[in-house]
Amino acid sequence: MQEPWKKAKEEYQNQPLPPQLDMRVKQAIAQGQSPARKVRWQFKGLISFAAAAACFTLMMHVSPVFAQNIANLPVIGEFLRIVTGVQIDKEDANEVIHITLPKVENSGNAEFEKQINQRIEEELDHLSAEAREQAEELKKQAEGRTEPYNPVDFYADYHIHYNQGTLLSFSIDTTTTMASGYDQRYFFNLDLETGQELTLTEVIGQDKLEAADQQIHAQIEQRLAEDPSSFFDFSEEVGYSGLKDDQKFYINENHQVVVVFDEYEIAPGSSGMPEFVLNLPLLK
Repeated sequence: MQEPWKKAKEEYQNQPLPPQLDMRVKQAIAQGQSPARKVRWQFKGLISFAAAAACFTLMMHVSPVFAQNIANLPVIGEFLRIVTGVQIDKEDANEVIHITLPKVENSGNAEFEKQINQRIEEELDHLSAEAREQAEELKKQAEGRTEPYNPVDFYADYHIHYNQGTLLSFSIDTTTTMASGYDQRYFFNLDLETGQELTLTEVIGQDKLEAADQQIHAQIEQRLAEDPSSFFDFSEEVGYSGLKDDQKFYINENHQVVVVFDEYEIAPGSSGMPEFVLNLPLLK
């Protein structure tokens, strides 16, 4: 790991608890007394579900010691397989970088966790280095010009899509903003029991790939009928031409596969990163 990551990790581990924690907990308890309040995490105890959830989540993010101690407990909750590992914030005249680095933990497979976490770090390190190079190049191009120079803004965060049983599906979502913004998403679909990163074929089965392709075709045709500018036509070379071996996808909260395409891959940039929910049973 390069020095910036080490420094950021040390800073993260040494950060003190915020003084407003007590106030936030009291507010959560007061809000949790309402019978209509919905909460995500369920805990048994004397305090309300809402207060426990708010307090627990806050402590997980502000106290690495608390997070580590909780992670060592035998059973607490599925979401503990991912906690925030490192927060990186850097701003100077050339670049603005904000990264929240996810970390897979408590899966029962330490070697697999190490491989995934290392790949996440290397990928984000590579992407932030690319943003830095672009910033330096744009700064050189701006020299001598009257227009103000705006630094390159690189933002990275993660989103958990599915975390039940032995399946964990999450994405790293990045945005690089220069003259315009460019989004990229990297998906991780993990079988925590076998220590395997799953492909689309392994999730829906080889015999279901044709059905998946037909469903995507049908959805594109429907969206084209509603808005002819939303996708490239099938006759165009850059349009949708079938699923790839390394097709991007994730598993949503309803246990469905969602196929994802990059910007400009099958549609104009105005359509962003198109997604298609497949109505197919999962093997996992």
